[in-house]
Amino acid sequence: MGKHLTSLMIIAGLLGMYAPASFGQQQSASVSTIETKIPNGTPVTLRLVDEISSKSAMSGTKVDFKVVGDVKISGHTVIQDGALGHAQVSAVDKAGFAGNEGSIMISDFNVNAVDGTRIPLAANLSQRGKDKQVLSLALGVLVCLPFLFIKGKEGVIPAGTEKTVYTASDVTVKALP
Repeated sequence: MGKHLTSLMIIAGLLGMYAPASFGQQQSASVSTIETKIPNGTPVTLRLVDEISSKSAMSGTKVDFKVVGDVKISGHTVIQDGALGHAQVSAVDKAGFAGNEGSIMISDFNVNAVDGTRIPLAANLSQRGKDKQVLSLALGVLVCLPFLFIKGKEGVIPAGTEKTVYTASDVTVKALP
């Protein structure tokens, strides 16, 4: 068996010497890039990946979103459609008794350009639940004490929520044509 393996290795070596350079190798398309400045205030549309609720989220929780549509500057793509970005929950108030609503705020948005450069985005996304405080207090005083235990609704930002945000500073990146 050792002789056969040695023979195969010699044949493979000879084929390697006489085979065209592209034989057995993957062709890679070269992609040229051009240095492009993304100006402060450039719009970027985002879509939230997962639902966020004031009931379950905590301050500091990472939130994922995707970019909707290529962002182009002078015809060059600087941020690709579907690029994954991140933000974080910056404030959470859970719904409480006596009808107090919950709320949630997301901030510290950023996304990566086509060359991997991190781009900060100026944005806040927040949602308040439905306030039932007046109803709870009115019914509690007029009818009976248990109405004070009515909870307000949680603040919820559904998956798929879209928001246009803006770049927070000038950033120079290597863009795609």
